[in-house]
Amino acid sequence: MQTLLSPDGKYVAEVSLDGFCGGAATRSSTYIEVRSTRFRFFGDQVAWYRGAAAVRMKWLSNHKLLLAVRLKADQAVKASDKGWRDVEFAFDEQRVADDDPVFSTPIYEKTLGF
Repeated sequence: MQTLLSPDGKYVAEVSLDGFCGGAATRSSTYIEVRSTRFRFFGDQVAWYRGAAAVRMKWLSNHKLLLAVRLKADQAVKASDKGWRDVEFAFDEQRVADDDPVFSTPIYEKTLGF
């Protein structure tokens, strides 16, 4: 799981992977959620991707979150939102080859300026 606190400490953005314990037969998904730091279980699912997506997050301000997502060629985008409460989401979704190093190296973060 990847967790990132907003600059003002008001929100938490989280990336989680689900379904990786059952082997190749189990379908996996990547979820991005945002919630208030005051309420642990009352947030909103920002995006949902079928399979493992390479996701990096960066708060551009207290109320704007950049979500850089790299997807494999045949990977499905199940849902994505433009905002939640007073938080705006900026998506940078790109398709890459299945063997792209973005899925296993820090080179990806350097290209985003992280």
